[in-house]
Amino acid sequence: MIPGKAGKMEKTVKRGREGMVESSSFAGHMANVILGLVLLLIAFCSIVPMWHVLMASISEGRGLFAKDGLVLLPVGGLNFEGYKLVFSDPSILRSYAVTVFYVVGTAGLGLLLNVLGGYVLSQNSRLKPTPLWVVSRHTTPAGSSTNRENSRFSR
Repeated sequence: MIPGKAGKMEKTVKRGREGMVESSSFAGHMANVILGLVLLLIAFCSIVPMWHVLMASISEGRGLFAKDGLVLLPVGGLNFEGYKLVFSDPSILRSYAVTVFYVVGTAGLGLLLNVLGGYVLSQNSRLKPTPLWVVSRHTTPAGSSTNRENSRFSR
């Protein structure tokens, strides 16, 4: 607190980056602590199951069946026989190739269409659709007569 006009005490405010105001109050610190704990809990709940599956996948099968509970380290030593078996099948590798092809193709097509759409919308033109046209075009069936009659792009 610092003395302000007419002897009143004013709250100190720490300025961060341009336009940001950060409060240094107790409630602000408590909120940061609580949010940090919640994020740690979410991270823990996300990472532990994946770690368990990874450790179980490289454990020996018989030792894993005898183990109860969470697997934090490989049971019975490292064993990559399951991975060797899976990747020796050519259909798995072909499936991965198809998956990668579809992911890359879809991402590339999406990027291309977004760049083209962004370019069109950035230009000052009479042909640029209005927001109402965009909403009506995307919320009604493509073949409806309402869109064709009311569209400013109709013939």
